[in-house]
Formats: sequence, C-alpha cells, structure tokens
Amino acid sequence: MDDEQIFRISPGHSLPDGGACAKGDLWLQNLALRSKDNCPFGDDRVNNVDNDSSAIALSSSAPTLLSQHDDSECISDSDESFAAPPQLRDPYNFHNLLHSFDAPREDTADDYGPSFCQTDGPSDTMRQLPSKGNSILRRAEVPSRADLVARRRLRRIQRDAGTLDLASLEVPLPRGIVSAFFRPNQTSCFLMRRSSDGFLSAAAMFMAAFPKATKRELAREQDYVSAIPTTRLGHRPGNFWVHPEIALDLADDYCLRPYVDALLDPAEIPALTTSFNGDSQPVAAPPRYPPTAVATQPESPVPVDHAAIQMIGDGSPIGPDGKPLTRLFDHQMSLKHRGVCGHLLIGYNHTEQLCYLQGINPNTGMLEADLGSVVVTIEGVVYEKEGGERQGAGVVFCHNKQPWSRLTYLDSTCPQTKEQALLEALSQVLTLTKLLRVAMPHMREIRIMTSSAALCHLFCLGMDQLSAKNAAAAEEWLGKTDKSFWKEVDARWQDITDGRTGRPVDVRLWYVSDDTVEEAAETAIAEMYRFGGRDWYEEHGKGRDPLKVGNLHRALGSNTNGRNRGTNRAAAAENAIRPTLDQTRFIPPESIVDQGPEAISKWEIEMKMKYKQALLYLSVAAEGIQDLDSTKRTASRTRGRTREQDPTEGHTGESAESALEHAYQIAGVYCHRFLAENPAAIQSHAAGHGQEGDAMDVDVGGEDLAQAVVEMAMMGKELDEEEAEAYMDWE
Repeated sequence: MDDEQIFRISPGHSLPDGGACAKGDLWLQNLALRSKDNCPFGDDRVNNVDNDSSAIALSSSAPTLLSQHDDSECISDSDESFAAPPQLRDPYNFHNLLHSFDAPREDTADDYGPSFCQTDGPSDTMRQLPSKGNSILRRAEVPSRADLVARRRLRRIQRDAGTLDLASLEVPLPRGIVSAFFRPNQTSCFLMRRSSDGFLSAAAMFMAAFPKATKRELAREQDYVSAIPTTRLGHRPGNFWVHPEIALDLADDYCLRPYVDALLDPAEIPALTTSFNGDSQPVAAPPRYPPTAVATQPESPVPVDHAAIQMIGDGSPIGPDGKPLTRLFDHQMSLKHRGVCGHLLIGYNHTEQLCYLQGINPNTGMLEADLGSVVVTIEGVVYEKEGGERQGAGVVFCHNKQPWSRLTYLDSTCPQTKEQALLEALSQVLTLTKLLRVAMPHMREIRIMTSSAALCHLFCLGMDQLSAKNAAAAEEWLGKTDKSFWKEVDARWQDITDGRTGRPVDVRLWYVSDDTVEEAAETAIAEMYRFGGRDWYEEHGKGRDPLKVGNLHRALGSNTNGRNRGTNRAAAAENAIRPTLDQTRFIPPESIVDQGPEAISKWEIEMKMKYKQALLYLSVAAEGIQDLDSTKRTASRTRGRTREQDPTEGHTGESAESALEHAYQIAGVYCHRFLAENPAAIQSHAAGHGQEGDAMDVDVGGEDLAQAVVEMAMMGKELDEEEAEAYMDWE
C-alpha cells in the first residue's frame, strides 16, 4: 500500500487542553458504516476498514489524519540520524545530523490545534515498547535540573531550501552499545525542540531512550505517535514532531522526564553560533511552554572575580549575566574532570606528540584519555639585549619532547612588552589549531593554559561584564598591546569556533597558576639567551641547558643507534631548515604592498612562519623515518644473535610504521599544496640579489624534498593525494 497511509484508531484520547474527545467513540463506527452516498469526502475518498490491523486505510487523496503538513524534517533516511558525532565538543557539526530540512512552516506560538482530525488517538493496548532501554536514564544520579538547563544550546541548521532553528540537549548513551541508529562507540545523542512551534522530535526521544531498539520497533512506535491528533508530520514520511504536553507523556514512558522538562524550561538558551554561514541574524528560541512557566535559576553563581564559578557539565563557567562563558575552561566545573587528581589530569600522546586531557567516564568510573583534546601553554617573555634594547617573544609550549612548540619574536613595529608577546602567542595557537586540524582529523578541542587573568577577562568576558577593578586592570593591560591586533585575534578565534574557515574546533583559555606556565617561560627565555650567545640556565643557577643538542642524550636518553629523541629531533629539524629560511625571501603581492609597510611586515612574518612549518613537517618526517628504520635494523640484528623475540614487538613496529607513514604522507601533501599556492611569493635570497653559484634553489628545499620524504614514507609506493586530502580541510 505505497499510495496509502495507515493510522491506528482508539477511543478516549485527551487533547492538549484537557478536554475529552467527545466524538471519539463514534468516529470508528461512522467512518466504517457510513454509506458511500453519505460519505462527506465524495466518490473518490471511500474509507475501507482493515480488519487485520484494526486501522482505517485512506486513499492518498484523503486529508491526512495529522494536522496541517509541516515542511520541516525530524529524521533522515540515514542510520546515523540524531547521533552525536565523535567530536561532540566540536558541536558545529550538528547540522550533519539532519540531511535535508526545507524552510519550516511559520506557525504561531500557540497554534497547537490540528486543522483536521479523523481519529481519536492511538491505541495503548496495541503498543509495545522495547524491553531494553537506555540504562543511564534509569540510574539515580541524573544531573540536576539547573545543570541540564545550562547544557542546552540553540542551533541553526542551514539547508539549500531554508534554515531550521531549534534547541538541543545532549543525552548520554551506554558504552559499547550495538545500535541500528548510532555508530559504534557513540557516547551521546540529542533531544531537539523546534523554534518555529515548540514541538519536539519524537524519533530523537525514542532513539535516546531505546538505543538498542530495532528499526521495526521504531516504526511501530511511529505508528502510535502518528495517531495522536496534534502530531505534526515532517517533510518526509515517518518524521513526526509532537506537542510539548505529548512529549512529557512520552518522556514518562521513556524515562526521559528530567531531560524533556529541562528542554522545555523557559530560561534563556545560549546559541552555539548565530549561523553556520556567518549570518548575523540571531537564532530564534522556542516559544515558552506553558505560558506561565517560571525559568530555572542557575545553581549558586559566584562572582567572576573568584576562582570558583558555578559548576556545569562541560567546564564552562557562568558569567555575571547567567550565560556560559564558552571561551573559558575550568576543570573544576567539568563533571568529567573535577574529580581527577592534578598529576593525572593531563596525559601525553606519544603518537601525536601532544598533550591531552584525561577524565572520568561516568559509565565505568574509570580514568580515560580524551584523544580528541589538545592542551598547550602560552606565555610572553621579554629579553633585554646589550644596551637596554628589549625583544619580546610569544611561546606556545606543548611538551618538552615534541616539535610542535614554537617561539615567535615580535616584529620591531610592535610594542616589545610581555602583554603583546602573550597576545602573539595566542595568535600562534590559532594558527597551530589550523595545522593540527589537518594533521589530526579527530581533534575537536584545544585548551590553552595561561596565568594571565587580564587575557581571560578580555577574551572570555568582555569589558562590559567586568567589575570596576578588573575593568581598570584589563584596560591597563590592553594599553600595552596593539589594539588592532587584539581585534584581529578575536575575529580569527571566532572564525575557528564557528567553522567559517573549515572544520570547527572548540578553543578555550584555561586560567592556571604561575607555576604551571613556568616551564614554558623558562624554555622561551633560555632559547632567546641562546640566540644571543648566552646560557640562561647557567646564569640563573639552573644547571646545564637540557635542550642543547650536545647534552640532550643525558637528559632524555638515546635510542639504539645513538640518535636522540624528543626535543633533539626538533632541534635537528630547526638546524636543518635554517639555511633554507636564511636564503629565502618572500615577495608580497601588490594587494599587500598597497596596504603599506605594516601590512607588508605582517604578511612576511606570516609567510615565513607557514613556510618554516611546512619544512619542519618534512624535516621531522625524514628524521622519524630514518630513526624508525635504524631501530628496526638494530632489532633485527639483535634477534639474529639471541634468537629471542618479544611477541608484541612486530605488532608495535607495524603500528608505529603505519602511523608514521600516514603522518608523513600528509606532511608531503601539505608542503606540495603550500608551494603550489604561493609559487611567486617565495624566492631564493641570493637570486633576488642577482647572485649565482652558492644560491640555494628553493625547489631543492621544497618540492624535491617533499617528494623525497613522501617516497621514503611510502617505501616505494606512489603518493595518492586524493586519499591524503580526504583527511584534510585546507584553508
């Protein structure tokens, strides 16, 4: 019956206004027994009783049993509908959960009544819910009402046919479930409420409550929901949105009542983004239900001047205006991280060579690594040269055993202050975020540790929310920086979190103590001393510099063939690319030249940094491959002598080799793309002065080197750029 719609019949259903359906008992008899001549629908709309299913079958031309057709959608044909993606804290991918929304029908806020109805409601006697539900929802430790209310977010789904504004609330899923709706290892999903009419997605509720249900069980429940007179049909068959009161009834059946109550709470809901495409129009909120409802107040807010601010689930503090501070992170306000000891909060990923957060899994109570997170430290330092000249630099410190850390000297046109250096460090983190977003497709969030309260106040609160004392301190701090650069950093940050320049990443500052950033500051100032021919560690009684190549093997140890690991590899990479950088100059385009000297200077610094990073990728790649090959050869000779082998050694070696090959393939493609996009911008320094002989051909340090590394990485295999680019989103 592809051209027909079947709807269940049962008497005695209550309408949302509480009144009984007086005609309900008569409809079944009247529609079934009424003669063709007396049928108000005419000759082509005859109703037939389906005795097997106790349902009425209507021809496709008959009016729908539901209310007026709605152009919005509830669910797609995909098995992954309403599944929270792996980068959940990267929430701007939420639009992928729905596949094709048309422009929603403009309903009035109180227009809940059906335009036409022929049934008195669903049959509870024929309804059978799945036996296995979401075990997390049946536990006693449900988050508080205020906590759930604070977790809600407004979202806008952008589609070719229009947009859909809605409110969403995350619901956890049991670990390791096998589901017809969600991907393996899915950890959460969403409840959704449309802003146009306030109706809730029935399918999203069912999937959250019964993640182990079959598609047949979902279809059977949809039959039940579709027979409710106030249910609204989405754009596709089977997509149903229900009135808030019906949603509350379903929530009682599904054990979802706390979550649905929170989603209906009239308290203000923060928006994740105004629009996916950058539109400045605010995201609309759903109508208040019921009209007399009172908003839930946040739990014991504390003034922002103090270290402890209100606790909510994702680590976002609550500002003075009652809204979450989405640019600030505090582990004491995160349900996953507040119970973790300080020395266990941050771990080190040896594969990615980056630090990550560790948290408590609420389902198992075990400490788990969050490999989708990255933790870095920023600091600004100032070095006094001979004669009293000052030189500022910003440091991005990731870990003392990996090559991602970077030190950026301030341009001579910038204020040589610690504040400006710290701002430069923050700018470098945003640049690093774009690079990591390419190299790490699973990365969804970056936490930036800083001991600067003024930096957190300015970027996370804004001057309008600061107390008089903090506002004065922030204004003084801002006066020591280039204010135009501050606005530029703020705009770049917003672009990254909103997803305007690629896959969105959740970037937040993390206010920590001075002791936490001390290592980053010492590393940076020691490097500046070394550049000036001095040894900061010896001058300040800190002992020998562990970052020097000659002493690194004493601090970190060496591998089987005497090559130093960790920072030694980074130092070797810096030394390897320095001749290329020294003999390369960057030619700005006319559009930059027309903007004046300041624009030219900034452009040159940015280009040099990008080119340096491209070469670093390749240099570290070559060093890593050689190191791995030497280790394998040494291990092979050792096994030949002793005839003993660790049973796990082969698997570990193959995994490391596979990871290296993948990373270095991306490095090669990155350098290829950078050089292809800037063919006229990079020239040999000697060639620019008309010299010959010793001038370095940029191709030798660029494309040829890239190809050599790729060939080494693939061990004779041909580079498949399409496969490599599948993991990237180039800027």
